[in-house]
Amino acid sequence: MPTFIFFRNRVPVARLQGADPNALASKLKELVESGETLSAAASDSPVAGFLDLTTFINKSQSECLNESDNNSLGNAFLPGSGFYLESDCDEQLIISIAFNQPVKLHSLKLLAPATNGPKTLKLFINQPRTLDFDQASSMEAVQKVEVETADLVEAKPIPLRFVKFQNVQNLIVSELW
Repeated sequence: MPTFIFFRNRVPVARLQGADPNALASKLKELVESGETLSAAASDSPVAGFLDLTTFINKSQSECLNESDNNSLGNAFLPGSGFYLESDCDEQLIISIAFNQPVKLHSLKLLAPATNGPKTLKLFINQPRTLDFDQASSMEAVQKVEVETADLVEAKPIPLRFVKFQNVQNLIVSELW
């Protein structure tokens, strides 16, 4: 028996069993008109038409160089936890974020105090392993981003060159504070 399961943000929102094309068209129309799938996308993402990719991060394969033991990368991904990411020795971090499937990146969103946030980000994609500090400073980044204070305080999305960030399996962010 054919079964159709409709998902939004990796959460099932409806189910339909049977091979009736009219019932399938009716269910699609019902979901679109109810706004259930559209409102879920709008509420989860500050950028219309795009999703928050936090659920796609493979935390066991992600790492951060120079992270503090008390404020580590794993804690920084917990929403509303009050945890943040900080360096344990100097003003540079290298963050390697692995995704559990290829993704497209439209923008980044950072939240930090105006005085303690990164000033410059160098972004690298699909590297076979985490870069060290010498490699990160000498290699050409896919994109270099100058972070404004307003971007940090208001957690505004920082746009990326969308065409450069297609089919991303891992993202390495070298941060200079």
